[in-house]
Amino acid sequence: MTAFRCAGGCLANVQDVQMENGTRYWSDPKQWPNGTLPKEGDNVYINPGTNWVFDLPVSPLYRYIEINGHVTF
Repeated sequence: MTAFRCAGGCLANVQDVQMENGTRYWSDPKQWPNGTLPKEGDNVYINPGTNWVFDLPVSPLYRYIEINGHVTF
């Protein structure tokens, strides 16, 4: 039997995730860990407990997007 393995962080229950207060806007570079917006071809990771609004008028073509929080389009 193969053991279960998580691709990302594993939580016992979704209730274990503490949601942050407030909203992050995709277009605001200050909201991103490196201080710049993700660009075409980037991998994008949305952390658990974060609330995002995708507010770009046109989306770059990202290589990969992993959403572990909330994103409103």
